[in-house]
Amino acid sequence: MTNDALIDLVLVREGWPKFTNDPADHGGPTKGGITLADLQEWFGSTELTAAHVEALDEPTARAIYTKRYITDWHFDLVGDDWVQDFLVDTGVLQGQENAVHVLQGALSVPVDGDIGPVTLASLTLALRQPRRLRKALIRERMHRLLDAMCVGVPKEMRQTTNLKWRHGWWNRVADFLD
Repeated sequence: MTNDALIDLVLVREGWPKFTNDPADHGGPTKGGITLADLQEWFGSTELTAAHVEALDEPTARAIYTKRYITDWHFDLVGDDWVQDFLVDTGVLQGQENAVHVLQGALSVPVDGDIGPVTLASLTLALRQPRRLRKALIRERMHRLLDAMCVGVPKEMRQTTNLKWRHGWWNRVADFLD
């Protein structure tokens, strides 16, 4: 899939050109999935404010997504449209490094945060069974989301409450995915 096509999908999912500044959102001021921190890093300036995020234009958002969410993490090397879209979307919602970890966890390769030769070779093999790979990717992403929900919950509580069963419940749901 082309970078532009991937970004088109992200912008639709992120509600472009909607600007939000919800106090409950840990990302802070956001437009099209681009946060204030993203914009400050992109322009190398901590002087930028929520007003700059609100004024973000689409060409700049696309440039940020292309470099920071696709090429910097080598998602452009992934040879399957569904997997590529899934990884970019994971990176937007959960962080790019986490997207790489999701891929590596699903492939059962060392989770080192780098899409290198071992990960790419394993991905090529896994793509021979695309349905199985998709399920593994979805499971891995959901496990990470479920664990993120437990942040602040003491580990011992995770094992003595319903949180203990979160992964098994998700696996059961994932088995129904096509």
